Amino acid sequence: TTQDSDKKSDSGTKSDAGLTAQTLLPVKTFRLDSIQPAVQTQTFSGIVMARRSSRLAAEHLGRIAQIHVDLGDAVQAGQVLAELDNRELLAEKSVLEAQLSGAQARLDELQKGPRVQEIQQAEALVKQFEATLSLRQANLKRTEDLVKSASISKQEYDEALTGLEATQAQLESSQKTLELLREGTRKEQIQSQEAVVKGLQAQLDKLHVLISELVITAPFAGHVQARLVDEGVIVSPGQPIVEVVETGSLEIHVGVPAHLVNSGALEAARILCGKDALAAELVRVSPTIDHRTRNLEAVFALQPDRHVRPVSSSNQHHKGYLSSDTQCRIGQAVDVQINIRSDSSGWWIPTSALVPATRGLWSVLIAKAIQQDDTGNQSDPENVGPDTDLSVSDPISGKDSIIHAMQVELLRSSGDWSQIRGAVTGSEQLVLNGTHRITSGQRVLAVDSTQYEADSLDNIAPGSE
Repeated sequence: TTQDSDKKSDSGTKSDAGLTAQTLLPVKTFRLDSIQPAVQTQTFSGIVMARRSSRLAAEHLGRIAQIHVDLGDAVQAGQVLAELDNRELLAEKSVLEAQLSGAQARLDELQKGPRVQEIQQAEALVKQFEATLSLRQANLKRTEDLVKSASISKQEYDEALTGLEATQAQLESSQKTLELLREGTRKEQIQSQEAVVKGLQAQLDKLHVLISELVITAPFAGHVQARLVDEGVIVSPGQPIVEVVETGSLEIHVGVPAHLVNSGALEAARILCGKDALAAELVRVSPTIDHRTRNLEAVFALQPDRHVRPVSSSNQHHKGYLSSDTQCRIGQAVDVQINIRSDSSGWWIPTSALVPATRGLWSVLIAKAIQQDDTGNQSDPENVGPDTDLSVSDPISGKDSIIHAMQVELLRSSGDWSQIRGAVTGSEQLVLNGTHRITSGQRVLAVDSTQYEADSLDNIAPGSE
């Protein structure tokens, strides 16, 4: 009976040993310490913003006469967007222009001085008074002789003397007038008139400014974000009329911890807009930490002359580029991925290798090659327990193996990568994927793909934290 039992046991063992690679489930495994990433990636949420945005307002009280744009219209720098009623200012401008024209004409007259005809007229008047004075002098002498002979009265003599004196005064006056005409206009008169002209010109310039301020123009090229009033509305000073955003120069604003700024990791940040990687450059960082988020605000400028690259996990050198201005809009959320050097507090494994355990814990599946004894018999899979040393010194490939679940502590998860800590040494062969198809204690065909997985996983960019 004992011999029959031994024979039956040998028969069962040979039956188990008769399982071939064709009947065992092939499982990809990899050596834990062979694919540790040099860096890990943290992802922060950013927002696309216009570099400049302006709510254009009226500077003076007035009525809206015309609005030339509407929501979504593209505008160029200096383009007229809206106009206020300027009829009253135009009328005042006409009055000032007329006054300035008269003052300028008077200034020109003073600067040119008297005309030749005026001087000649003054000279003729002087000659006339000289001739009259000579006649008066001759008459006075004859009158003196007649008075001595008592031929005329004393009154007639006095009248002749008075006429002489009056003519002499007229002559002196005409001579002074001639001298003034010959000397020209006084410098003080010209300066006084120049001041009048400048004052009127200043008033007219101020009026031109007021008229120009009734015209609302685009300060930069972009698009109309909002049309806030319509024609006929009376607007007060400072009341917004049109909002314009600069769509040609977009920026990414994101809050990041201060230690990332100091480490210089921001310069190599990767920005994703949906499935597309954007070409952007770090341009500035806020000098103070936000008291609410405890982060610094970093600003990345999208490059207008470059393009975005579609993200592809299978081909990181994809050559198809898309225009950045068609992929991102103002206000859209983007992911800013920043690579930081991995610490040594645990092991990094692909997230696909994690298996949920009880009570919210996690475990990994380890493949242990089934060893043969000196007689050629394989070790019993049932004898593999939690305390069994599952580390191997040589890689296994295409060998019968037993699956064992080992509980680990999940330190953090970063998309495609997760950091664990536990009773692992780094030499274990971990199951990479397909963990839902196998269980602890299952016999499988372990295929060592360490080199293959190391090459392919090196290019996987960890996802968001």
